[in-house]
Amino acid sequence: EDEGNGPEFFTSGSRLVALGSTGLLVQPEEIEAAAARHSPDFVHGLQPRAVTLTNLSESGQAYSSDHLRAISDVCVKHGWVLHVDGARFANAVVATGASASDLSWRAGVDALSFGLTKNGAVAAEILILFGKARTGAAAYLRKRAGQLFSKHRYLAAQAVAMLEDGLWLNLAGHANAMARHLGDSLERSGASLAAPVQGNEVFVRLDAGKAAALQAAGIGFYPWPTLGPDTYRFVASWQTAADDVELVAKSLG
Repeated sequence: EDEGNGPEFFTSGSRLVALGSTGLLVQPEEIEAAAARHSPDFVHGLQPRAVTLTNLSESGQAYSSDHLRAISDVCVKHGWVLHVDGARFANAVVATGASASDLSWRAGVDALSFGLTKNGAVAAEILILFGKARTGAAAYLRKRAGQLFSKHRYLAAQAVAMLEDGLWLNLAGHANAMARHLGDSLERSGASLAAPVQGNEVFVRLDAGKAAALQAAGIGFYPWPTLGPDTYRFVASWQTAADDVELVAKSLG
């Protein structure tokens, strides 16, 4: 329901079907149930070919390597590929304590969108293909879709700086720590968390008075009705300071 139907546009018409998970993470049995709804013998229906997840999830939760492996097993059973949107992949790695390999190819992931932009870079995203997903079509599709920029090496150079000496994990670790600090501060103010703080996002329930007080203080946050009424999302970043968190607590009294 997001991204302006971008996935369907860039795949020339592939349909994106939401699972409608009732939990904070998609479960393997929910994917199995979806497979049962879309029989490969029914020519009038859609034919699933891939499962795509976000890690961190849309509710800020981290998929563990075991959880990913269980989902991968379902994909292998049905002949599908598994893609992970890792816009916040660094935050997931820090949150789980697992290695990047454990949360990708070792867990059966076929394609990983390794995002650096939300971790402090500028327009730097890396598509990593594993195993059978490594085909010659990817480079052509990137060009055709307009994603091969001129002087791309200047954007790609950021990846070198990020990956050398573990900067990408240091930045994500700071963001995660600030989110935990923010979550604790919000709870001390009387607000309740709508989801555990595992990465750099905080989902919290606020009454109208508290939300108005924060807005009046110039603090930016987002309504997040998918986790319930009066629920809002706060995001900590690589540059969030402890003083920023204290301002939130002060604004709530």
